[in-house]
Amino acid sequence: MTEGRVVVVVNGYTGVGAAVAKTLGGQGDRVVIAHPHVPEAAADVVNEIVGAGGSALELAADFRDSDEFEELVQEVLATFGRWDVLVHTCAATVVPKPFREVSADDFERDFNTNALGAYYGLQLALAHLADDGRIVAVSGGDSPLLPTLGRLVTSAAADFAERGITVNAVEPISAQAEPSAEVLAAAADAGASPEIAAVAAYLAGTGSAWTGQRVVVDDSAGKSTTAIE
Repeated sequence: MTEGRVVVVVNGYTGVGAAVAKTLGGQGDRVVIAHPHVPEAAADVVNEIVGAGGSALELAADFRDSDEFEELVQEVLATFGRWDVLVHTCAATVVPKPFREVSADDFERDFNTNALGAYYGLQLALAHLADDGRIVAVSGGDSPLLPTLGRLVTSAAADFAERGITVNAVEPISAQAEPSAEVLAAAADAGASPEIAAVAAYLAGTGSAWTGQRVVVDDSAGKSTTAIE
């Protein structure tokens, strides 16, 4: 069981982010629910963690804005004196649909909301994350950036290795050229999957030494399978 680490969960107010936050909070970590200015939703998760005997607080930032993201990190450091874990979970920005129907506007919105936020988070972690820390990025199951975000995150692993920091990505469903209606429907609910949250929480924990991995959790058929790429 871990105890006392400081964990920042980006978009920890909903879906897989909330599930990971609750899991780590239940293990004794001090959890920061980082949210894009939705304090009421974040407070619900904080209250659940605290009510179960854990430690949590909520902080707001627009993760597309490097200055706001850095201000959040500085507040974490001022409050706790350290930062050990970053879990970046994607926000839902695109209605699930086949790739051929994803417009340039869809892609740009998803990129700015998720990939850019992950990039800023990685840069801030390089500067401020404690040695032997953990970084996990969870792609949205409906995201056209699913492979792109995974590559972005895992390509940074070597930069963190000498400090003992592991860097991994979790991809909720395997990419398919023409996903079925059932797969698309499952992708829309992927953020709430307990299996996906469990994989992310494991990678964020002290028990995993994996780094530079893209872990695919295929929950599309209602029966989870996991593969390492």
